[in-house]
Amino acid sequence: MRVSDTGPHDRWLTAALAEFQALRGEIVQRIQLQQVLLGLTITALGALLSVALAGTSSRASLLFATPFVTSALGFAYSDHARRINMLGKYIRDELWRDVRRLTDDGLSSWEEAFFGVISPRTPFQAGLSSAYIVSLFIVSPIAANCYAGVALNWDLASGEWILWAGGLGTTLIYSAYASAVALQYGLKRVSHRALLPPAGGYHA
Repeated sequence: MRVSDTGPHDRWLTAALAEFQALRGEIVQRIQLQQVLLGLTITALGALLSVALAGTSSRASLLFATPFVTSALGFAYSDHARRINMLGKYIRDELWRDVRRLTDDGLSSWEEAFFGVISPRTPFQAGLSSAYIVSLFIVSPIAANCYAGVALNWDLASGEWILWAGGLGTTLIYSAYASAVALQYGLKRVSHRALLPPAGGYHA
């Protein structure tokens, strides 16, 4: 069928395009929320480090809170990534297939084309592209936790040991969750940013 045909196909096409716009809007909103979460994480890390390092060594125990803060923000960030991947996959594999049936089988899709470029990436390449996420949500809290232990000469009260172990465990749990989100799509990142309209206009 072609878009010029009359009847229910036009209404189906209109509904499909309306759904695409709604999903695209949700993806853009989630990307913006991810940027907010990154900003909050950097701010929280800076605040904890400045307070802990500015005073006596006893203040270093404040750094035991770092893994809990970064993990909470990291879980929220990765959940947005998971949902963005789900939405992008649906647009690419389901919704755009319906649009092609109603218009032209040769209709191009930037999401599909970009995904074809991303797909061949090796795990090493995928890891490099996510290095800043790993640094913020995994490396930083573990480093802060270990620094606090060293600053206190590992002379920790029982409650501090619980915080230390709990923070490490929480970070490892987040790391496993983030890895599962990546592996769910075979280390292929859906091109959610490709859904933003280019300067010359949008071509899905």
